[in-house]
Amino acid sequence: MPDTTNIDLSGLECRWNPFPADELAISLIIDVTEAPIKEQFETYQSVLDGIYQIFDDPTSSPVKQEEMNLTFQLKNLWSESKLRSKNSLVSRLSYFLKLFILQLTGYVFMNYHISTNGTDWGDYKPDFIKNSDYRKFSQSLKMIVAGTPKMKDELSELLESYYQTGKLVYGIHVTDSTVTTCFVKEYQSNHIHFIDGIGGGYTKASVGFKRRLKELSKKQYSTLEK
Repeated sequence: MPDTTNIDLSGLECRWNPFPADELAISLIIDVTEAPIKEQFETYQSVLDGIYQIFDDPTSSPVKQEEMNLTFQLKNLWSESKLRSKNSLVSRLSYFLKLFILQLTGYVFMNYHISTNGTDWGDYKPDFIKNSDYRKFSQSLKMIVAGTPKMKDELSELLESYYQTGKLVYGIHVTDSTVTTCFVKEYQSNHIHFIDGIGGGYTKASVGFKRRLKELSKKQYSTLEK
């Protein structure tokens, strides 16, 4: 087993329960096929316009403040304790106890809007949502949207229509909630939260993405041979 004791995990946290979606949480991967930059931009813009027409409030985070609850699940706290402490049982138990107390303190401070050392804990949840990373562009467009089964079907039809014309490749995975990995430098505003579908939404969406990419490559190759 790899030695993780020397890996710098400072700032990385995952201390929240999953965030339930009202109905569905949809993880998307979209990549426009090779074309001049201007055409790529136009296709992305057209697809996003279509997505925004389907979903009621596309600018809002899939995380809702009223659904944010710090985790007190022992297995989750113990997992962090194993990662962030030395290998000895005493060290892990000490970290676990400290973490449990931090969770209790955070719960009280956030719910009673207590301020400490320049941190207004009443603002932490709204800041969390403002700093949630649920749309990103890195080689491909990745985003999380929340909606109804009807919206999901309309989204699938929209993306499939672009795929069938060879303009893009996509992957989609549907769950009932999202999870976060947090990178915290300071609790007052200087924190970012990476949102994904529970159980690896983007990873599972990539399965369909890779399959469609392979199928499209075969079609294009067949066309070139003719």
